[in-house]
Formats: sequence, C-alpha cells, structure tokens
Amino acid sequence: MTDLQQTQKNSPDPSGISHKCLPIFHQMLSVDLVGNNITHISAGAFGNLSKCHIILLTSNKIFTITPTAFNRLPKLKVLLLRHNKISVIKANTFAELLSLERLDLGHNSLSIITNGTFFGLKQLRHLYLDNNSIWRIEQHSFAQLHSLMFISFENNKLEKLDPQTFVSLSQPFFMASFCPSTIDLHLLSWLDHEVKHETIYILPGNCFRDLTRFLFRKNNCGNRHTLF
Repeated sequence: MTDLQQTQKNSPDPSGISHKCLPIFHQMLSVDLVGNNITHISAGAFGNLSKCHIILLTSNKIFTITPTAFNRLPKLKVLLLRHNKISVIKANTFAELLSLERLDLGHNSLSIITNGTFFGLKQLRHLYLDNNSIWRIEQHSFAQLHSLMFISFENNKLEKLDPQTFVSLSQPFFMASFCPSTIDLHLLSWLDHEVKHETIYILPGNCFRDLTRFLFRKNNCGNRHTLF
C-alpha cells in the first residue's frame, strides 16, 4: 500500500473531512473527493499528505472550512472547490499553501473578498471566482498574488472597484468573464483585462492605470452611473 499515489472517495454520505478520514499515505499525490455530500472541512484534514499536488472537492455541499484545514500541504498546486455552498472564507485559510498555482472557487456563495482571503498565495497563477455573489472587494485583497496571470469573474454582483484593487500586482494578467480551459496564457503578450456581464457602476480614476488594453462589455452602465 505504500505505492498508493491517488485516492478517490465516493461513499454515500461523508458529511465532513477530518485528519482521521483519509488514510496515512505519505506518498499520495492527488485526492479526488468530487461529488459527495461533504459539508465541512475540519482543521488539519489533509495534514498527513505532505507530498500531495492536487485536491479535488468539486460538487459537494461544503459551507464551512476551518482556517487551518489546508495546513501542512507544502506541495499542493491545485485546489478545486467549485460547485459548493461556501459563503465565507476566513483570513489566512490558504496561508500555508505556498506552492498553490490554481484555486477554483467558482459557483459558490461568496459575497465579500477581504484583504486576508488570499493571504500567502504568492505562487497563485489562476484564480476562479465566477458565479458567486461577490459585491465587494477590499482594497488590497490581491496584494499577495505576485504571480497572478488570470482571474475569472463572470456573473457576480460587483458594483464598485477601488482604485488600488489591481495596481499592486507585479505580473501582467488576464481578467475575463470566460476563458477556455485550453488557452495558453503564456501566449498573451499584452496586458489584457475583460469585464463582462457585471453590474459595475463606478470605476474610479487610476483603477487600471497600467493597462495597455481594456474591454468593458455588456455591463450595467446607465445614465445614473459614473465611469472614472
């Protein structure tokens, strides 16, 4: 059993994950828990999987994540939490995921992105926040994301962007409402932001001061709304 490198768990009704749920296989590289009835993730749930690269938790019923649930995962690169019921992510929940490159939080119930939501994710390249209920992004929410190249933000409720929302990012990145999974982002040779199908009312001056290309399509900007 020491050669086991992948586990799948599709039992009828596992409602929570703790450190006791998963077998202790230190060589495990991926964990697939897609399509269960998981509702919460306890502290240190994956703490024994120090070599794990991928954790898939898509299509569950997760609404609670203990802030230390993803501690002791130094090599994790992909974390998929898509299609759950997550409404709040407490500060520093992902702080120990120093190698994480892809985080998918699409199709949840998030409403606010705070300064601590993505703290510590210095290697994050792809961030998916589409199909939530996000109406507010705090000023320095993306300040730690020095490697960010792509954000998916389709179908949220954002009404205002603070001038400092993106200016702290050191890498050119692509912000889109939709991007095919097959696109090679390394082919993008210009700074490209695309915002579609949002209810943005106000974009303050200097919000995108370093852009060379910007697309603003199908947003809810009537006579009573203000741009810049």
